[in-house]
Amino acid sequence: LEIKERKVSSGINAEYGGPGCVIEDGACIQRSTIMKGSKVGSHSWISNSIVGWRCRVGKWVRMEGVSVLGEDVVIKDELYVNGGRILPHKEIGASVPNPAIIM
Repeated sequence: LEIKERKVSSGINAEYGGPGCVIEDGACIQRSTIMKGSKVGSHSWISNSIVGWRCRVGKWVRMEGVSVLGEDVVIKDELYVNGGRILPHKEIGASVPNPAIIM
């Protein structure tokens, strides 16, 4: 688990940070799993979620409601994902305010 700067929020409590993960400055991760090779952008907030292998979570993203990202998913900056189940190899450019499966 690589932390870019030491100012990362004390809220980091990942169940597992896989090899090669990058958690940028100010990110907060609570009760979540971050898989190998994933990156969480600065000031993002992830709670009760699973971030799959080689995912990219943008800056200022909020993920909650047991969201699950499949392998190689990209969440663009400043989005809200609430209970989204996002299948592999997708790029999300709009918020997911209600639980949904994104194919």
